[in-house]
Amino acid sequence: MGGALLAGAAAGGAYYKKDDLTQGLTWATDHMKYVGNLWDEAALDQRVEALIDIERDQGVMFRT
Repeated sequence: MGGALLAGAAAGGAYYKKDDLTQGLTWATDHMKYVGNLWDEAALDQRVEALIDIERDQGVMFRT
């Protein structure tokens, strides 16, 4: 009986905070997409090469 009551309370709390949970899940999903792009080594090399080309061809300096 206590387990059913506890499960019902947890479900009610989750429903009450569903907007907060959805927002957190959306943030985590978006963050993982961003981090996934950072780990793509081939794409990183292409971005760096593009910056080098712009600096060489157009005189735009990039510094960190």
